[in-house]
Order: sequence, then C-alpha cells, then structure tokens
Amino acid sequence: MTAPKDPKDDAVRVNTAAWVAAWQRAGKELEKIRLAELAGIETSQALQAFTGPFTDRALALPPRPSSGLVEQQRLFRLLRQK
Repeated sequence: MTAPKDPKDDAVRVNTAAWVAAWQRAGKELEKIRLAELAGIETSQALQAFTGPFTDRALALPPRPSSGLVEQQRLFRLLRQK
C-alpha cells in the first residue's frame, strides 16, 4: 500500500522545474554578457583592475627580509617534534 500523494509535492516539483528552466535561460544570457565584456576590455585595463589594489598596497609596505619559507619550515619542524 502506498501513501496518498501530497499535492504540495507536485507544486514543489513544478516550482523547482520552473526555477531550473529560468536559470538555464539566464545562464546562457549571462554567459553571453560575460564573453562580450571580456572581449571588449583592454588587457592593460584588466591588469590594472586586477593588480591595482594589490600593487598599491604592496608598494606601501617595506620589503620583506625573506620569503617566509625558512620561518615556515622552522614551524613545521616544531610541530613535527611535538
């Protein structure tokens, strides 16, 4: 004997199907927009937009005396000894 079918299940299934279909359509359009934006940007602008905040911040900091690798290895050694 099977349990009676809940009408809410059908509503959820229909809503989910509609949501998936809407995002499938939107996804195609969003991909077109993304590709158009990528095709239209100048490489120098993209690099400046990406590296600008990092470069400005890095230039304001004093140079590091080392890469940090020696310190990292020292900490790993201490952890391994415990």
